[in-house]
Amino acid sequence: MNYILMNLKRLMKRKVNIVFMLIAPFVLVTFSSMMGTSSFDLKIAYSDMDKSITSSMLVDRLKKVGSIYEVNQDQMDMYLISGDHEAAVIIGQGFEEEILKGEVPLVDMKSIQGSNVTFPAVTQIDLFVSSAVAIAKGAKGDEDIYHKALSDYDSAGEGITVETTRNISLMRVVSKMSIGFLFMNMLFLASQASSVLIEDKKKRVFYRIFSGPVTAFRYMFDNIVSFYIIMTVQILIILAAMFGLYDMYYGESIYNMLLLFMVFGIMSVSFGVAISSLSKTPSQAGAVSSLVITPISMLGGFFWDIELMPDFLQRISSFLPTSWGIKAAVVLLEGNPLSAITEHILVLLIFSIGFFVLGALKKADISRSV
Repeated sequence: MNYILMNLKRLMKRKVNIVFMLIAPFVLVTFSSMMGTSSFDLKIAYSDMDKSITSSMLVDRLKKVGSIYEVNQDQMDMYLISGDHEAAVIIGQGFEEEILKGEVPLVDMKSIQGSNVTFPAVTQIDLFVSSAVAIAKGAKGDEDIYHKALSDYDSAGEGITVETTRNISLMRVVSKMSIGFLFMNMLFLASQASSVLIEDKKKRVFYRIFSGPVTAFRYMFDNIVSFYIIMTVQILIILAAMFGLYDMYYGESIYNMLLLFMVFGIMSVSFGVAISSLSKTPSQAGAVSSLVITPISMLGGFFWDIELMPDFLQRISSFLPTSWGIKAAVVLLEGNPLSAITEHILVLLIFSIGFFVLGALKKADISRSV
């Protein structure tokens, strides 16, 4: 216990740890929040092959979630690749006919921006189509009754629903961006904090420790506890800033998000310990951390949706703890319960054990040589 307290004092004396723990989270969350308050206009290219009353109503519904532009179907991919439009919607021929039969027609949507951006459009399409099918079933195939009922439904007012889905979508994007930045900051903080292990090695402190009754496991355990206390303080500051000060979206429960952050914190600390155990000097550990953390953050989906990357990079991403962390965050932001990220948490804990064992084995080799 005394060693843990002593280690905490050592860690808090380092200005770089204070920066990562206190200042960086507020800067990152503020930056994300400012981006979230900026206006975003979803530009949708569409092609209505059906030209029916129902398809026209669907087009009008899409106007409520963004700016829409009618283009030829064979030009869709060009508009998406150029970045002029975030999404493309194709309403196929026979759209209304299928609905009158009580069938759910396929509305083809394409996007390279990811589901977070297109969420309002997808929600409105699903809502409108499902409602139209239900109305058609009630009308028993009678077109006049169907069109009258559909018109009444459309004019009844779905503005609140549209605005709600637009706002929730934006909040999800902002929250995901913030969590990605903060997860990366947690990795850097853990790497900086665990560099005291290198100082102990450089000053031959743990050679003196291992000459006594202290085992390598006990030494590593006490260090990890002190690192995790620092990490817990940062997590509480992060959550207070995100969901208290800036009122960001956190899904079904803030406690579910807290648990995810705590598990990712364990993985971050173990990762930092492994980096420090394999490095000979603090400068080497800093260089390795920068060379490793930034790429795995990018590949893990901290800055953009993983689906936007090529297939081979997506396969690489599935083997990174950062990917599992941000995917779990997205699942929670979509309003799913904690049970939906059980697999993600288990994978993060497996990574944690692996990193911890890697660091402990390195120290055990040194302790046996003392």
